[in-house]
Amino acid sequence: MDNSNLHKYATPPRRYLAQYTAKLQKPLRTLQEEERNGYNDEILRLEKQISSLKDRRDEVISPIHRLPNEILSQIFPGVCDNIDTRYAIERCGISTPPFWLSAVCYRWRSLCLADSRLWATLVINCGKKQDIRTAELLDLFIERSKQQPLRLNIVCFDDHPSVTLVHRLTVCSSRWKDLTLTLEGLSSLSSELQRLPFPVLESLNIQGVKDGGDLGIFSHVPKLKTLSVFESLTIDRTILGQITDSDLACYAGTTVLTALGMCSNLRTLDIYTIGRRTTGHMRPIVIPTLTSLSVTSKVPDDEVLRFITAPALTSLTLKQLCREEPRT
Repeated sequence: MDNSNLHKYATPPRRYLAQYTAKLQKPLRTLQEEERNGYNDEILRLEKQISSLKDRRDEVISPIHRLPNEILSQIFPGVCDNIDTRYAIERCGISTPPFWLSAVCYRWRSLCLADSRLWATLVINCGKKQDIRTAELLDLFIERSKQQPLRLNIVCFDDHPSVTLVHRLTVCSSRWKDLTLTLEGLSSLSSELQRLPFPVLESLNIQGVKDGGDLGIFSHVPKLKTLSVFESLTIDRTILGQITDSDLACYAGTTVLTALGMCSNLRTLDIYTIGRRTTGHMRPIVIPTLTSLSVTSKVPDDEVLRFITAPALTSLTLKQLCREEPRT
């Protein structure tokens, strides 16, 4: 047998080799591309991990991160314990310091969420314009404050406040300890507050009232000790008889003296007289428990002092407000 003929028949034609090579090159390129992409992905992952480690390294050497959690836990309540109404009026309808602190870093957020005290001080605008978003933030405050006593400043300059917000607040009225109401008239909230229990309420401050209202809506306040009100409110003998510290703002002396005559346990008294001099027939009153008296007045020689007798008084402060200079 001729071996040269055998070699001729065993070798495939060149055109078949070209076809086989072309078929193999495509999957090889695909495998190479996938392998290269895998390496690229791994490089990107490692680069991100390195960047994250560098950031964490920089955080460790940052001065603020040298403070231990115990120190931060003492600082944070001081930041959040602010009932300034600007947070509720000019911002997003509700006080935001706890949210600012928790947005700094993961560590601060963990501390804020773990400390219910930070969420127990709240300024909220109950106007209808703030309804939806403010209600969501209010729910977070109520949830995160847990069972802490609440310190509230409720701001409302609308005749008809948001029913949603007021309802959410009144549900937790049993935790109200310090309440400030900044509003045009107490009547705008009287129907919602009238029959609520306030078992732990110790301090009540009513500001900005022009349309009056009945102080008697707070008749269920067994622990109330501090009261700050305007003369335009209708006084309540039951409430005044239990307070020990009072801050009264009045436009004349008759009503404030009537109120003081009902304060049988008063120890500290601040009186702000604004406007005309006191007039009318006023009976002298004796406050046997009063030890500290401060009177701030725009009117010299205020007659209120002539009718107050305080045998236990140890501190007396008199202030006269200067008139504003006329503008040129």
